[in-house]
Amino acid sequence: MPAMAQHGPTAVSREADKSPPLPGVTRPMLGRFAVFAVFAAIAKVAIAGLDDGVVRSLFCRPPAWLAATYYGAPCLGTTFHACGVSLDVTRACAATDFFSMLFGVAAAATLEGPRRFRGALFLVLVYPVTLLANAVRLVALVPADAFSKTGAGPASLPWFGEALHLLVGMLVFLPLFCLFWRLVFPSPKGTQ
Repeated sequence: MPAMAQHGPTAVSREADKSPPLPGVTRPMLGRFAVFAVFAAIAKVAIAGLDDGVVRSLFCRPPAWLAATYYGAPCLGTTFHACGVSLDVTRACAATDFFSMLFGVAAAATLEGPRRFRGALFLVLVYPVTLLANAVRLVALVPADAFSKTGAGPASLPWFGEALHLLVGMLVFLPLFCLFWRLVFPSPKGTQ
């Protein structure tokens, strides 16, 4: 009878408490993610409080200029015309959420003893990486917008243009975010 008590529900619950909540996810990873989320939220709220002129100067003009330069097109403030497409980089297209997420990753790393220097280094890189990523997105949006204006096939759907903008943004920002996270928090040797 005592042997059965060891294999009862209490033994199972003790084993369940030791296992990670998700396969491959450890408690330090969850803690790191929580700290990242707090720092990202702080950055997002701080940026939301900025005047539109400041956001346009810091986050809209530089990537618009870089994309216009790529196409050899003139850039007027935050608007450029290339390949028959006119793009105006507004606050909604400023990549401030991407900036907040990168800031959260780098700031979280500065709190970890062995990663403090790496986190500080990447904290300095957050702004230029954001600008370059958004410029790449804008460069990719020019042919995407040109296609959506043709009205051919799926481009005839009323929501297609907006969906295409979201898709291009995801294809640019998600891999770059994952790469940034991996560079800031490399996995220990011997693990994937």
